Amino acid sequence: MHDLISHTEENHYEEYRRLKLASQGRSDDDPEIRARKGLEAKMKEEEELLRKRFTEQVRMEENRFRQWEQRLIAERDRLNKDLETQHKHVKTLEEDVEELIARKK
Repeated sequence: MHDLISHTEENHYEEYRRLKLASQGRSDDDPEIRARKGLEAKMKEEEELLRKRFTEQVRMEENRFRQWEQRLIAERDRLNKDLETQHKHVKTLEEDVEELIARKK
């Protein structure tokens, strides 16, 4: 898709622009056109810088979320282990109670 967009911009749009300027009796040598091209180049550079900055921010956020996920998984595992330990303790206490009840009888 990116290739299609760039091909359209580079070939079809430039041809349209050249024909439109020619129909108006102007050319690429026109100072106004040169200034506009300079502005377009500057805007493309700024767009690329913004794109790179955005990509870096996304990468940083993804790393932050991965670390957060890892902490959550570690906490879940710890809590599950604690729960299992508590469950074993309750089972032991239940067995002790049952044993005491059996002795009383």
